[in-house]
Amino acid sequence: MAEYLEPPNSLEAEQGVLGALLRNASCYGNVTGIINHFDFYHPRHQEIYRAIQNLVEAGKPVDIITVFHESEICNHKYVSDNGRTYLVDLMESVASVANVESYAQVVLDKSILRRAIAVANELVRSCYSMEIPTEEIIGSAAQDFGMMLASSSDHKPVKVSAVLQELMIEIDDFQTKRKVGITTGFHSFDELTGGLHSGDFVVLGGRPKFGKTSKSLNMVIGQAKHGLSIGYFSAETDRHHLIARLQCTVAEVNYMKWKMGRLSAEDLGLLTTAMAIISEWKLHIIDIPQIEIQLLVSQAALLKSQHNIDVLYVDYGQLLTTRREFRDLRAQMDYIIRQLKRLAQKLQIPIVVLVQINREPSKGRPRPPSPVDFKESGAWEEHSDIQVILWKPPRPKKDMMFADDNMIEALVWQRNGPSGKFKLAFEPEITKFTDPDEPSEQEEVPF
Repeated sequence: MAEYLEPPNSLEAEQGVLGALLRNASCYGNVTGIINHFDFYHPRHQEIYRAIQNLVEAGKPVDIITVFHESEICNHKYVSDNGRTYLVDLMESVASVANVESYAQVVLDKSILRRAIAVANELVRSCYSMEIPTEEIIGSAAQDFGMMLASSSDHKPVKVSAVLQELMIEIDDFQTKRKVGITTGFHSFDELTGGLHSGDFVVLGGRPKFGKTSKSLNMVIGQAKHGLSIGYFSAETDRHHLIARLQCTVAEVNYMKWKMGRLSAEDLGLLTTAMAIISEWKLHIIDIPQIEIQLLVSQAALLKSQHNIDVLYVDYGQLLTTRREFRDLRAQMDYIIRQLKRLAQKLQIPIVVLVQINREPSKGRPRPPSPVDFKESGAWEEHSDIQVILWKPPRPKKDMMFADDNMIEALVWQRNGPSGKFKLAFEPEITKFTDPDEPSEQEEVPF
């Protein structure tokens, strides 16, 4: 007969949390950000904690009598059976509430281990059944384990007063420049959006050959210079060409000269210097053609847990695939977009996805593109927090002699802020975008 192994749990830690709450309900705010009722292993403790939770959130006093009656009202059988005596024992077993957060952390750790066992068991079952594609089985398990590493209580119910206190601290941090959004490397964009923030799902669109990859790599350069840790998934360009383009942009060397082997001695010196700079960056590139969304999600979770990445790029969205079957390409892309949005929220980092837009109509007057032009799915606009489209306005014939052929407009729409646009100068020879409105180094820039 197989030996029974009791799932990980700590009776003492669970009793410590509940006893402290019964002794002093004001410490509830210290533990509600760590655990919830389902983190307790023993059913009786789950019911007691839920009763305390109900009382606190209703603004009612918490003591042995109120908890006992709350439990009876809710028909909690584990408490109503000799429950009053057990509640007295819990309260008397704790001499001080000072260690309640430590007790709660132990309860959470054991809960995560039990969840890990459940995921592992499901992984074994899926492997034996062979009903799901191998990549999806492994990807799903890797995602679950990665999320456990970043397990937090961010989505648990909290009182509005606690959130307001956090917001006031955040306002002060922004005012004193102790906390700012993640820079994009472009002053005009940062001024319009406040930078990128955790959980942002950003779509960077443009027509083919319109500089989307170059723009994203220029953003990477600006962020890497600030010491940020960056993940970059490329489903189109291999790592060698990506790094070569970065190197040429940083060195300001013509990329075609690099490709054709026509570099001068000066070019080689500049590239060597750029190589030394780039080698210090915390940049992690994964190049997998036609990458499946399940694999991307699992790899991103690993990047977050192992390298604590601050921002993630995906080049480009329409090349992502899945082995799941859908009725059409639009439904498949809707699923992929939802997975990307969920990933940004779970990892609490901004994710920038490059997306193609429909080509200019062959007839009629050219119009500025908008998010409705994103190819293959309207979900890009529906689920994203910020949409950026690179566009080159047509030049009036009368201005042909004077128009700057290297100016590109970036059109911006955002869920939590104003729409707007700004101009960028593009130097295609070195694949470099610059912001004409960038302030001088002497001016104070909050990014």
